[in-house]
Amino acid sequence: MSIFLLILILSNPIDSLKSLIKERPNLETILHLNQLYLENREFKKGILLLKKYRRYLDSKEQLLLIYNEAEDYLFAGDIKNAYKQYMEIVIRNPDDEIANDALERLYLLEIGRVDTTLLKRFLRTIYLYKIRKYHQAIDTLKTLLNSKFGAYAYYYLALVYNDIEDPAQSYAVLKEMRKAHPKNRIYDATILLAEMALKLDKKKEAKEVLEGLILTVPNSIYAMRAREIISENGLE
Repeated sequence: MSIFLLILILSNPIDSLKSLIKERPNLETILHLNQLYLENREFKKGILLLKKYRRYLDSKEQLLLIYNEAEDYLFAGDIKNAYKQYMEIVIRNPDDEIANDALERLYLLEIGRVDTTLLKRFLRTIYLYKIRKYHQAIDTLKTLLNSKFGAYAYYYLALVYNDIEDPAQSYAVLKEMRKAHPKNRIYDATILLAEMALKLDKKKEAKEVLEGLILTVPNSIYAMRAREIISENGLE
């Protein structure tokens, strides 16, 4: 990328990205522009963008656009259309990793079905996390730890601390999550706990966490990821 083009993008990112996409549609640029729309709360523009350029991408990339379209609907408060998009992903390719993410969202919507006010509060925290308003997200998530979304509030709180490069705090939150919600099935949180343990040089614990996950869900994508982490870090 030329210096001139980089300066142009930095000075007028939305228009510059729109021009780049029009010239050569690709997943990374489309998602980047959608992120800017998300940060500006221009949800309709993001949705139209993702719908327009879906046909230019391969089937796997299309699933990512559908997922992000569902996210845009979700944060715009259009639960009905968000639900439909998540379901489309699950139906089209149930074995894909993104289908697991869609199922997680569907589960959250089910939890919040009888208390839409609480659901909106929790979705607001996810939105803050997605647009990298980390300190606001932390404050809000802490108020939800004892709600019916408690396990997920712990998980997102740990994600925030990881993103702001505080592995010790992320690790502590995940350990507390395990005590508060010992039967939770947020396996991404288990993976994250192992990764934080590794960052803190707790290799023995990381190995135990990963091996426990493999025993719990042996034929899942989570077990596959756990085996990869064990191999990559010489934990055999």
